[in-house]
Amino acid sequence: MSGVIYLSIPYRWKEQLSFDTACEVTSHLMRMGNVVVCPAIQTHIVKNMVGTNIEDDNLLEHNLEVLKHCDIMAVVVIDEWYTSKEMKAELEHAEECGIPVIYIEPAILLPGRSWEE
Repeated sequence: MSGVIYLSIPYRWKEQLSFDTACEVTSHLMRMGNVVVCPAIQTHIVKNMVGTNIEDDNLLEHNLEVLKHCDIMAVVVIDEWYTSKEMKAELEHAEECGIPVIYIEPAILLPGRSWEE
């Protein structure tokens, strides 16, 4: 892959597991030489380490603004990922902006890791 990758993962699914998975996938992609932006990681750090909660609408608006500056959207396919309203909005925005979308299954990318809590 080349360009900036926007890594999308449903964060509210299971916050800690989503954060851990996002970090592992981001790390793997970066070790392959990619530039990766992952809002779920940023959100988790701001929320849990700084203690600031950002309103959902403001967060989605922020994420869509970041997405439009990326070259590829990579969706992490985990349980129920397709039910995330935020991810649906990101996918629609990627389509409107002409940003290609790829799908990543963490069990294939990072074998041997349990994706269950």
